[in-house]
Amino acid sequence: MYENIVHLIECISLVHQEGAIDCVSCDAQFHCWAEQAASGADLRAILPDVVAHLEVCPECREEFEAILCILRAQQSGLLDEPQESS
Repeated sequence: MYENIVHLIECISLVHQEGAIDCVSCDAQFHCWAEQAASGADLRAILPDVVAHLEVCPECREEFEAILCILRAQQSGLLDEPQESS
């Protein structure tokens, strides 16, 4: 129990550090970051602040993982590309 409380406090502190990425900033860039990750980029190496936020924010992590799954399914041919309407 004590360890869980300490972990929660550390997560809250990490999310609110000066210069840290917030949910609004993450949301605005999810698609770009997910495309990079789906292409094999190591986000830990190129976007450590984003990864740190995703590790402590379950809502952002869930949305990011959903977008990433969709992109990977498209890349593997499991999803049809949307057709443009005339």
